[in-house]
Amino acid sequence: MNFQVNRLRQDAVVVVGDKLIVGNSGTLRGQLLSEIEGGVTNITIDFSNTTSVDSSGLETLIYLSTRIHDLGGRVTLLNVDLGLRSLMELTELDVLFVFEEQ
Repeated sequence: MNFQVNRLRQDAVVVVGDKLIVGNSGTLRGQLLSEIEGGVTNITIDFSNTTSVDSSGLETLIYLSTRIHDLGGRVTLLNVDLGLRSLMELTELDVLFVFEEQ
């Protein structure tokens, strides 16, 4: 599964489907690493349609956030559901991301 990445200058926006899991998180990582290598420093990931994120998906988000922060950028998580947001707050992963609702 490929993710559609929309890019404008140094910003990239990607919409995640219904799941970010072991079966597709590697693809997301690869696509966004290519964008980072191409000069992207800000990534927005839209979770509007996402109902499930497993540990592999979380690991991908953490890895991308670390890479972007090293470049002075940010990862914004858009429309994250309450369950995932609560998990990130409990594990103190929320400090790695900017959260926005739309």
